[in-house]
Amino acid sequence: MNPPHPVSPATTRLTVFVALLAVVFGRALASALPGSRAGLGRVLDASRLLGGFSSQLLAVLLVLIIGRLIVGLWQDSRLPLAYRVVVTPASLLIIMLIIAASFDELMNPYLPEVSLLLGLASTLVAINSIKPSVTPIRLRASGITLVLVVAASASQITARLLALQASGAALHRQFAVARWLASGATVLDALALVLTAVWLTLFWKRGRFAIFVALGVAGAMSHFSRSGSRPGGGFATVLLSRSLAQLHREPGSFFPVWLRDAQELFALFIAGLLIAQPRGIALEQRLSIALLLLARSSPDIPLCSGLLVAGALGLVRLSLLLEAPPMERDALQDTRVDAALRAR
Repeated sequence: MNPPHPVSPATTRLTVFVALLAVVFGRALASALPGSRAGLGRVLDASRLLGGFSSQLLAVLLVLIIGRLIVGLWQDSRLPLAYRVVVTPASLLIIMLIIAASFDELMNPYLPEVSLLLGLASTLVAINSIKPSVTPIRLRASGITLVLVVAASASQITARLLALQASGAALHRQFAVARWLASGATVLDALALVLTAVWLTLFWKRGRFAIFVALGVAGAMSHFSRSGSRPGGGFATVLLSRSLAQLHREPGSFFPVWLRDAQELFALFIAGLLIAQPRGIALEQRLSIALLLLARSSPDIPLCSGLLVAGALGLVRLSLLLEAPPMERDALQDTRVDAALRAR
């Protein structure tokens, strides 16, 4: 029996940090800055450069992490053969599509065929990773978070496919069904965030204060951004409003825009808290949760599908680590992390 190949926690933490940069600069600001104000040429160029660099670096890190995890998990005989046979090729497909997207050979995540392939492959990996992640009591909350993220992702993918078909054939009733499914995905995603927030408050002494601050700031920024969508809004409010609009998925849910904006911001703040150093919480566990939350129910987008797969496989590796003999476990993981898990 070979142990799962280790992935450095520093590498995973860097991946979460780079993912945050890619979301802010590559996905939000890069699309929001053009046309928001005159005379922003240099700022726009810098934002595009940072967004492109962070996206490419994130692709490299995801390929590295997923590759090392899947090699180690394939060699571990404690996992059922059926799991390894299903998850390995699906993960390799995700790696291939991430590499292809990074070279702009396939880079239109809005193609229905590519979106469907990405969504199915990453969701398949995540679904098969649920049982190993939920089984250990110490990982139960993380496993439930994975369940919620997978359910939200499946709902959002289905909603997008239905919306595309409805738009082409002018099927209003089908488009309404798609929006209801998108609303369900929003609820499931919110439940994953709430569960993570409660988990942090239980095992981190300062977690309650940090969560309340994050929630308050997210709500305030969401309220502040609403004035940017009205005539006469200032530059900061317009930029914030347009940036948050880039983070929304289509079709939109029935929930008000301000609530969806606050949810997007709160997810970013939660991911930022997870890469901090709260004592008493295992590093690999919270980093895996951060990857899942940053996937944002978007497995049909190359980098988001990679985040989902990396987070799911990371939880599976951690569940195997808990079952390993003490000498083997110490060889694979920092004893401080092991102590945090055992203390719970």
